[in-house]
Amino acid sequence: MAVKIELLTPEEKAAELKVSTETLKRWRRLGKGPVFKRISRQCIRYLPEMIEEDAA
Repeated sequence: MAVKIELLTPEEKAAELKVSTETLKRWRRLGKGPVFKRISRQCIRYLPEMIEEDAA
């Protein structure tokens, strides 16, 4: 059975990390910060923190 994971918007991820969305944008440009998936040119999603910890 497949596990469904809810991906987070940049706003939700920023709130989870207690940083601004601009900080997330800067981290993406620099290749730093949390793992993200670009769904389309303007649609970016992040994994929830607990999933990232399991992957590390």
